[in-house]
Amino acid sequence: MGWPVCRWAWIQQGVSQIDLGDALGMASSGAMDSEQVIRVTLTIVTPVLTAGIGIVALVIGDWRERRTRHGLRKLAVEDAGRQVTFAEDWFTASKLIADSPHLELIMEPELSTLVFRRVSWNAGDYTAWSDRMLDDGIAFVTPTSWNGEVVLRLCIVNPLTSIDDLGIIVDSLA
Repeated sequence: MGWPVCRWAWIQQGVSQIDLGDALGMASSGAMDSEQVIRVTLTIVTPVLTAGIGIVALVIGDWRERRTRHGLRKLAVEDAGRQVTFAEDWFTASKLIADSPHLELIMEPELSTLVFRRVSWNAGDYTAWSDRMLDDGIAFVTPTSWNGEVVLRLCIVNPLTSIDDLGIIVDSLA
């Protein structure tokens, strides 16, 4: 007797409980009536469905806002604000290096690049420090050559880099 026939037989016999046993047919924790099955199903499906609807609403809302003039102005203002904050942090970072007694800023910052030296370090010191920073997952700052001298070049490519992150790098050179 296949599943549809079996199911139809249950309905005709007025079966009000479904056994959610294992593959061998043994009841796991007892039989559940159809109300309990529906309740369990809704308990699982409702949060997933709610989260999915919320995500779709956010995506559609964001898409609609980007298409309006107000939304475009808002994005432009936010972008300008991020650029001003980045420039301020970058200026502060160059000041951190210039004010450190053990560091010398070699040239004024260009775009998002700082070139500086650590007083009394050689190529091996720069390489060891750079490797340690990378291994520890703090930063990827590579030694470079400027006018025949090994120095450090710090390039900010992640817009989420904060002045605190740059402070950690400067402090690690002490």
